[in-house]
Amino acid sequence: IHRVVFITRKILGFALKPPPVAVEPLAEDSTGELTTRERVELQTRPDNCMVCHQTINPFGFALEKYDAIGRRRDLDRGRPIDAQVIVALPGREQVQLNGARELAEYLVSQRETHRHFVRAGFQHAVQQPPEGYSMELLDHQTYEFIASEFNMRKLIVSLALRTAIESGAEPKETSEGGE
Repeated sequence: IHRVVFITRKILGFALKPPPVAVEPLAEDSTGELTTRERVELQTRPDNCMVCHQTINPFGFALEKYDAIGRRRDLDRGRPIDAQVIVALPGREQVQLNGARELAEYLVSQRETHRHFVRAGFQHAVQQPPEGYSMELLDHQTYEFIASEFNMRKLIVSLALRTAIESGAEPKETSEGGE
C-alpha cells in the first residue's frame, strides 16, 4: 500500500485523503492461507475504504510479484501470484494490465504523469508553485514538454524563460547572442 500511495501522490500527482479511521493491517498469521492480495481485498472491501482503494489496490496488485523490499517472487503462500489488474483513472476507460512493466508503461503514457513531472520540476527549479505565476502556465509547460518528446533540457530552459518573463524580468542576450 505504501509504494502505491507513493505512485498515486508522487507520480500521478493525485491527492489521497488520510484513512477515515486508523486501521491496523490484518496480520499475516491471523488470516489463514490468504495471499497478500486476498488479505488486502478483504480488509479494504468496506465502502469507506474503497473510496481510495479502488485506485490504490490495482496499482499494488500489479506490483505483487515484488515483496516489500523489492525482491522478485512468483509465489505467495505457496500459490502463484496474480498480477493481473484492471486500472481506471478518473475519467478514463478501464485498462487491463499484467504486472509491473505494463503498469509502468501505462503510467508513463498518462498526461497526469507528465503534468505532475512538470509541476515537480517547476517547483524544484523556481521554488514556487506554477499557479503563482499564472493559471495557464502548468498546462502550457506540460503541452510543450509533450511536444518536445519529453526533452528535459528544453523543459528547464522553457521554465527559466517563462518564469523570467512572467515575473517581469526580460532575459538578456549575451554578446555571443546565446541564451
